[in-house]
Amino acid sequence: MATVTGYLFHVVNFNALLGISAMMVILGWAFWYLLPVSTYNKAATFKDSIRLRYNEEGMAISTGPGERSLSWKNFSQIVETNSFFFLYRDKRSFFLIPTSAFESEDAKDNFSRLMQTLFSDYSRLNIS
Repeated sequence: MATVTGYLFHVVNFNALLGISAMMVILGWAFWYLLPVSTYNKAATFKDSIRLRYNEEGMAISTGPGERSLSWKNFSQIVETNSFFFLYRDKRSFFLIPTSAFESEDAKDNFSRLMQTLFSDYSRLNIS
């Protein structure tokens, strides 16, 4: 923005405006596309097959190396959206379960009903 203002007041020439604009586009592309893609491709976490099992007591998350169990008592609030279940531990931290992780719409609905029975502070939001 400062470069455009400088160009309008004839402080910056057109080539500088063009160069700085091209640099901004390249930096934006690097931060919003290249960096996340390279992080995703390098991280073993994103390559693991993750399985989620749940019942009335809690849930178990399994990956290739091991399994971790979490009790529903660890969570204080559940918020369901069209794309995710947000299981809040406190006001600032939550556990995220994508609705695409469920094998079928019935499985997602069963999980939603279980969460509604376990948590009085259950919210359903119609956002993606």
